[in-house]
Amino acid sequence: MNRSLRPAASRVALAALAPLVAAGGCANVAEDLRDDHARVGADFERRAGMPAPVRPDAPDDGGVAAASRELLEDGLTEDEAVRVALLDHRGLRAELAELGVARAALARAALPPNPVLTANAKFFDGGTEVELGLAQSLLELVLLPVRREIAGARRAEVEAAVTRTLVHHVFDVRRAFADALAAERIVEVVSREVEAADAAGDLMRTLHAAGNATDPERTALEAGAARARLGLSEAQSAAFEAREHLNALLGLWGDATTWRVVGAESAAAPPDPRLAHVESRAVEASLDLAAQRARVAAAARRAGVRDWEAILAPAGAGVAVKRESGDDWGAGPAGSIALPLWDRGEASSVEARALLERELDLQVQLAVEIRAAARALRERARSSADRARHAREVALPLQARLVRETIQNYNAMQVGAFPVLAARAGELAAERHALELERDARRARLDLEELLAGSLARERVEARAQPPAAPQPARADGPAGGHSP
Repeated sequence: MNRSLRPAASRVALAALAPLVAAGGCANVAEDLRDDHARVGADFERRAGMPAPVRPDAPDDGGVAAASRELLEDGLTEDEAVRVALLDHRGLRAELAELGVARAALARAALPPNPVLTANAKFFDGGTEVELGLAQSLLELVLLPVRREIAGARRAEVEAAVTRTLVHHVFDVRRAFADALAAERIVEVVSREVEAADAAGDLMRTLHAAGNATDPERTALEAGAARARLGLSEAQSAAFEAREHLNALLGLWGDATTWRVVGAESAAAPPDPRLAHVESRAVEASLDLAAQRARVAAAARRAGVRDWEAILAPAGAGVAVKRESGDDWGAGPAGSIALPLWDRGEASSVEARALLERELDLQVQLAVEIRAAARALRERARSSADRARHAREVALPLQARLVRETIQNYNAMQVGAFPVLAARAGELAAERHALELERDARRARLDLEELLAGSLARERVEARAQPPAAPQPARADGPAGGHSP
């Protein structure tokens, strides 16, 4: 090598590579990811009142966690059901993996692409000519801070989306628990309705055998008993399906699905008195809006760099080294840049601005939807709670009083046994109706609480609350008058 060129070539090479090496420092991604998990976990616990799920360090064998089995042993309350879901639902763990994907993308965005080394050799009679080149994209260096900001916005969006999914699942579990509990209690009530229908049938057969009841009266009562048994079968099927839906949300299978429901919060409890400020609270807490704001930030940063991308995309800078056939070496800077003759970036700029305007409009519209949902769910929670309280505190006591008064008239030989059975059937039907209204009130309140916890469940907002039909007790008509023989 020509020794006079060696120091100069070395200085040129180091000067060209210095910014690339400086930009290549890598943060501790694992530590940053732990911070992400801790931040999401703290936010989730503040919103849902439960510790966030944790991805286990050891490989998962797919079994039910020992902590979950302990919770299942003595019956399952609503809060315990949520804890089991956070322990065993693999879908929630899969959501947490999205944090790692976003953190890795942010770490990559902080690094420029690896420089490209090129080499070629040419063989001559007098020797071999060798050329070496090391180049780095100028665009990636210039836009490195912007890329990092865009990736940071994407990470913030993922954090909000993951937290929103966890919160939504918690409230799905609570709604499913309310359904399962109500379904079991309805089965108990319908079973008593069948018993009452059977008792009426036995009495009717006795009267018919004695010639005190007609064939149509006997057939009508038997048809009512058949309907009651069909209703019991339907109620049992609904209870089974509600239970299995809850099992899926809990992540349970096998022998872990034999749990029993215990305890329940009063569904007819008065709504939160702070609901006068429900709109502002919903907007402030919204994770959907947080994710949308992150998308707006990313779109804004992209819109600011599209003009440069068309010009600098093919541009590069680096160092070139060449050895001529006479064994002389030379080194120096190398670069390339595109001439913006055809594509000057106008189309890309228009596209980026249009995407930004779209995201801004979506943000405003989302806030409007959240406010409308808050008002609708607040009214739904209030009205459904009022109906449930009326059914439990007014309608059901009236039916119970009717039963007592009818029994008194029966004892006074003013009515027969069938009016007593009919009044009892009406009481059971009213009790079933009250349970259905209480279930709906609980679900309506959970829908509102979910929105205030930051999760906009559009499917819940769009589902119009349809109150159950008024109770229609099975007829237990029979011969009127005094005591039946």
